[in-house]
Amino acid sequence: MSDSSRQETSNFLDHLEGPEFTVSVQLDPGSDGATHDLHHLLDAIRVKGGIQAVDINSTSSRAAWDAVMTACAVQARGMVAVPHLTCRDASFGGIVNQVLAGVTHFGLQTVLAVTGDRPKRSFPQCRDGVFQGDAVALVAALDELRRGRHRPGKEQAPTRFAIGVAFDYTLSGSALIREQDRLRAKLDYRANFIMAQPIFTVGHAGNLAARPSRAG
Repeated sequence: MSDSSRQETSNFLDHLEGPEFTVSVQLDPGSDGATHDLHHLLDAIRVKGGIQAVDINSTSSRAAWDAVMTACAVQARGMVAVPHLTCRDASFGGIVNQVLAGVTHFGLQTVLAVTGDRPKRSFPQCRDGVFQGDAVALVAALDELRRGRHRPGKEQAPTRFAIGVAFDYTLSGSALIREQDRLRAKLDYRANFIMAQPIFTVGHAGNLAARPSRAG
């Protein structure tokens, strides 16, 4: 986690700072009007215990429930949700509006900001995606929301939520250096924690250990 984590309100961050291992499960949102499967899954997760958060994927291959709206549904059932925010499906203004509503009305506390994959060919409604910027710019826009600076010329009350970012430790050479530089930039915009894929090799662990010193 970054050293700015305690400036935000997030049960997920609280657990990351605690002595116990933090477990999250990823949910792929549905693509129809039925919600019973989601409710059954969330009930099963709650009964099982030992899972601190549900992170909500944002798929590029099909039309599906919006990640922020799905996260709000998860929060409404008493669980911590971490929606993936991508630069693919909306402008930064649209993303900020979604997050502001989620935090204000549904208790959303944590988000994961990623650039996002290009839309698949099977998703013709948005062949190119929006991509107003990359994940670094998205983190900057979200931090402006947290600081109450999202309306030019008018200061707003701060909005308290935590921002997570992704890091690809599988890269090498100049690509890895660029990824580390991007991570440093995200941390400069007060990203609170880093998510990566599971690590299976000593070499990949070394790549992650070489991240900027602000990442704890």
